[in-house]
Amino acid sequence: MNDNSSVSHSIGNPYIAKSTEDGREESVEEHSYKAARVAEFNAPEMLKETARLITLLHDAGKNCDEFYNHIKKEEDKQKSTISKQVDHSTAGGIIVTDIAYKKL
Repeated sequence: MNDNSSVSHSIGNPYIAKSTEDGREESVEEHSYKAARVAEFNAPEMLKETARLITLLHDAGKNCDEFYNHIKKEEDKQKSTISKQVDHSTAGGIIVTDIAYKKL
């Protein structure tokens, strides 16, 4: 974002995946690892590694200033539609596809 209203994101500050029900900000890293543990636990044995990888990358697109600025601006308005307004899921799919093609 190039407008003056963007929130600056500094190095060392983790990108935010979401706000929890109690209002705490959950980083993309924290959210992804929590989700990966759940996915791995619930997946059939032969798909555990795949489920973990896909879930670790499911919000990779949130690791950018565009999403960070969007989520910070939206916190004051409403939290329910944030992830639907900025494409955050495509990046993980691209990463998984690249990994798959390199292994072929």
